[in-house]
Amino acid sequence: MAAGTAGVVAARSGSLHSRAIESDRRGSAAESNLTVNDSAAAKPDWNWTQALPSDNPGIRLIFVGMMVFTYKGKDAEVVFHRGDPNHNLRIEGYEVGKTCTQIFKFGGSGTPVDIEEMDLRIKGATSNASFFRANASDIDRKYGHPRDFRWLLDLESDRIYKHKLHRDDTIYRTKLRVRNGTFFTYQTTNSQFKLEGGPQPGSVYHVAKVMAADIRLDESDRAVFKIDGTEIPHQLVGTSKYEVYFFNDCACRSSDCASCQTSDFPMVFDAVALTAAEPQFRLVLEMPGKEAQTTGLCLTIPEHIISIHNTDEAPCMGSGFGSGGGFP
Repeated sequence: MAAGTAGVVAARSGSLHSRAIESDRRGSAAESNLTVNDSAAAKPDWNWTQALPSDNPGIRLIFVGMMVFTYKGKDAEVVFHRGDPNHNLRIEGYEVGKTCTQIFKFGGSGTPVDIEEMDLRIKGATSNASFFRANASDIDRKYGHPRDFRWLLDLESDRIYKHKLHRDDTIYRTKLRVRNGTFFTYQTTNSQFKLEGGPQPGSVYHVAKVMAADIRLDESDRAVFKIDGTEIPHQLVGTSKYEVYFFNDCACRSSDCASCQTSDFPMVFDAVALTAAEPQFRLVLEMPGKEAQTTGLCLTIPEHIISIHNTDEAPCMGSGFGSGGGFP
């Protein structure tokens, strides 16, 4: 992860005060209290759902690090930053039971894994990837629903650039297509942030730290996960549950982690080619919050809390492109 005064995320905590995902499991999470209607926009929009994701109905995807989210039709797309030696894509899959058993792993050895495209779908099912929002009003960025997808900053939303940007796949070039399931925020920051510069400066309060997607598997279902056209050597079937992690966060080897002490947020702009009329902004820490680790998953994120790169104050998470159309 990175640490400092800005960023967008890399960990999820099951014990973070009102932002904790466990509050949602108890059914007591706060709803947005804003009343601004966002339904008037004629431009393309995410395939929203107000159906609350259940607790891992088959496959839970966990996203940690520098990546961007968008969609094409009813397919979701996640595209990973591949242009930094400290961010090496790593993919790990676990079968979840009384214990967690690792069933596959790609990357993570320090040598960049060479992947162009990944595809995850339920065999025989029609594409219908959706994105959870608690209501159709603008999200309350202080007290909104902890699973609302909109904690992820959408560069093309009315809150930021307001139109489709020119996207660049030179650096963001490894793509994951997810054809089924519901995407949501798994963990937000406790820290609060503001935008400086750019088209619309001002407070955005909490931002996403870890994103996720839940894919329902009925007992007779089988999910097909292909990497560059080849199916992984382990079947994902409806009689079991799984967690699949996509890590692309800052991994440092030095004792002081100097390479991971600064914010990763500027890496978001490697996904776009802005014009002079689209000034770049900064995500700046406004109020620090407590870091904590996840609970209830096969893996703990972050593995260790290290004060010199506090991931809550400088989270490592990318952004969204709400105009859709695929990437780039």
